[in-house]
Amino acid sequence: MTYKNKQLGTTILSEISNGAPCNQILSLIGYSDTIVMQVYLAERFGNIIDVLEETVNYMKVNRKSEQRLLKTLQYPLILVSIFIAMIIILNLTVIPQFQQLYTSMNIQLSSFQKTLSFFITSLPTIIVVMLIIVSMLAIIMKLIYNNLNMLNKINFVMKLPLISGYFQLFKTYFVTNELVLFYKNGITLQSIVDVYINHSSDPFRQFLGKYLLTYSEMGYGLPQILEKLKCFKPQLIKFVLQGEKRGKLEVELKLYSQILVKQIEDKAIKQTQFLQPILFLILGLFIVAIYLVIMLPMFQMMQSIK
Repeated sequence: MTYKNKQLGTTILSEISNGAPCNQILSLIGYSDTIVMQVYLAERFGNIIDVLEETVNYMKVNRKSEQRLLKTLQYPLILVSIFIAMIIILNLTVIPQFQQLYTSMNIQLSSFQKTLSFFITSLPTIIVVMLIIVSMLAIIMKLIYNNLNMLNKINFVMKLPLISGYFQLFKTYFVTNELVLFYKNGITLQSIVDVYINHSSDPFRQFLGKYLLTYSEMGYGLPQILEKLKCFKPQLIKFVLQGEKRGKLEVELKLYSQILVKQIEDKAIKQTQFLQPILFLILGLFIVAIYLVIMLPMFQMMQSIK
């Protein structure tokens, strides 16, 4: 056991001896804010066994969804890694040796072959430069993002292509799951607001709590308030309205959370399937370019010897 784990164990035992509640212990262990809040609410409203069971199921579903998403993204990442490894190995070993051979034997490459050779040998530099540019843009965007208030952060991310779609799906999934847990345990909107504002360390939850409080005091209902925030899918509002009408809000939201998991997975699979043929095409063109630069001059040399 490491020193850090021993120290954590000692801290937990000390907190338990001092009468610390379960939610505080879970926070020390490193559980997410969502789990800690649900346990806090269970302790506060007296339904801890049911909430713990529901929380375990929630964690299992999230874990399975994460694993499926990572599995979907693995293949394109492997292809990209193979491509980069091929470029580096060829530039460090094969290509310099063949270039030296052709120079020593006075073999003249065509203009097209020279262009391809220059492009292949320049690819590592091009990739490094592109990575530097992308990293710099990411740092600049991160600095801009950090200086915005939460509402402007949401509006900023929603303007970014590709990212905005996933951001909206994940935020909708996040709030849908939390509302399911809240309403399943009979927790009112006022209590949700209190928990988000006073018992959460997450900036988005605190913002959402204040936003709900402000507009609920103005007479707006939950669907109208959520509709004002552009980070949630419009379908969420429909499910909330339908759930309120039937008096089974947590059931409708539970169904919608399952739909959202499928939408996230389908979106990732669709974009991965779009990328795979492009990656295969790039790899194929790269292999053809290698043939034209290395093997074709070799065949020409062998024919001239004959």
